[in-house]
Amino acid sequence: MSNMKHIESSKIKQIKVGGVKTKDYPDFVDSYVESCTINGRTATKKQLNYINSNMSEVAQEAAFESLLD
Repeated sequence: MSNMKHIESSKIKQIKVGGVKTKDYPDFVDSYVESCTINGRTATKKQLNYINSNMSEVAQEAAFESLLD
């Protein structure tokens, strides 16, 4: 994954998150991004792996927001 170009978190939209457990609040350490779009395109498995490995805050924020819905 070291060849993966950095992904700007502001470009990640329509996030579907998994592993959300209310007992993990406020950290949501088990949460992960199942799917999303990057610049309007569906993220590839490679991009999802990168996000989940290097940008855990994206999943954690989406997990928190999912509880507000």
